[in-house]
Amino acid sequence: MIPTYLSHSYRPEDRELNRLLCDYFWERGFAFTVDPKSSVWLSIPHLELMMQRSACFVAIVPYREEEARYRTSPYIVFEHRLAVRARKPLVVIAAPQVAGHPFEEDRLCVVPRGGPDIPPKLDRLVKELKVRSLPYARDFDHVLGSVGLVLPRGRHYHPVARAVREVLEAAGYRVHALPHDADGTQNFAELDRHDFFVVDIAVKDLPGRLYYRFAPAIKLGYRRTDRPPMEVPRLYRDDALDRVGGSGQNVIWWSDIDELVNHLVPVVDKMQRPRRQFRSREEGAGYFESLGRPRHGPVFVSNADQQNEFARRLSRALDLKNIGYFHYRYRNTIPLGIPWEQELMKLVDSSALFVALTTADYWKSDLCQRELGRAAQFVPGAGPLIYRYYLDRASDPIGRIDRLQARDLAGVREDAQIDAIVGDIEGYLTDGPSVEGSALVADAAPCGHGAWSRR
Repeated sequence: MIPTYLSHSYRPEDRELNRLLCDYFWERGFAFTVDPKSSVWLSIPHLELMMQRSACFVAIVPYREEEARYRTSPYIVFEHRLAVRARKPLVVIAAPQVAGHPFEEDRLCVVPRGGPDIPPKLDRLVKELKVRSLPYARDFDHVLGSVGLVLPRGRHYHPVARAVREVLEAAGYRVHALPHDADGTQNFAELDRHDFFVVDIAVKDLPGRLYYRFAPAIKLGYRRTDRPPMEVPRLYRDDALDRVGGSGQNVIWWSDIDELVNHLVPVVDKMQRPRRQFRSREEGAGYFESLGRPRHGPVFVSNADQQNEFARRLSRALDLKNIGYFHYRYRNTIPLGIPWEQELMKLVDSSALFVALTTADYWKSDLCQRELGRAAQFVPGAGPLIYRYYLDRASDPIGRIDRLQARDLAGVREDAQIDAIVGDIEGYLTDGPSVEGSALVADAAPCGHGAWSRR
């Protein structure tokens, strides 16, 4: 199968066309890779990495009357520009009345909504796409390699370099600092061997070369607290993203090292996330079906610091199921400068589902107990539904959660724990609560699949 980056609409009304074309391309040997929907932040370096590791690009472009200039999603226009810059073979499938100027006419095919027949032009374009893509079709899964680090010179940047290096090495990468003399020449083989780069936008020469080489890069920008925020450099701006306020997400802005690390960790984590490539026709159908769930969350994930690694793996699984969630570290939507705990409790209040990953450490955390207490204060139907999970054999403090839902996953291997939790959440978002009432606990089960039952 040819690994193919798919740009598409997440809206339920476009689901049927997406599924139809997914089947059409699967029958012709193309396996779509998608970026699951996120309501929190756009990781442009991750999009660049997915594009780089795809053999070709397909865009299914819906009509959007409310979108000025493009009459379609600006994000799809932006992803198409990524594909052009990466020099990927591509096909664009557009609805009538979409603006044609962002796309090449000889790679564009119009498919009317509701039309059961595939236009002959699309058959021809897809045959050509296959011929052009096959030489680049290969398995892109591999072990973690190295990251190129490009920071300004000077002693004041030494602690910054150490902090960034520690984040990357903790994630499993080798780190290689690159020279960047303005008058020097770069060995492209040296650049191409790295998985991606971390570059400071204050470096004037090498970042431009990486941009035109289409090397995935996490961009850093120092922001002084006593001055107005600087603008995103022209090199990293895009008109389509500007229309949805997205160009600012192309740079990690920081004022101190702790802030830099807190922003960098989730971005590096997302760079490691497995490609969401459909491995069967049924998996593709399931993905597009998930875009039409009657509920979309959000889900609030609560855990102690010691369970952050488990939460990181859980957050990946939720991403791949198109489940919106909040996690204080891996999906933090609280803006800088906002009172932390006040905003945190508002997020608990507005959640559809509160997931508590309870362990011995959980009961030692004052913040975890306040989060859970906040969720538990609502009468049924007025606040988030609580799904609580035992991850270890720690005893339950008497009277603290005696009426809350729980599932006993203690002693179950971690993969099965995550599968059970994600399955429960997906079941709730699709079909509603698995049982009625609030005084619930799960029967213990060897693989974490016990039915919900009354205590």
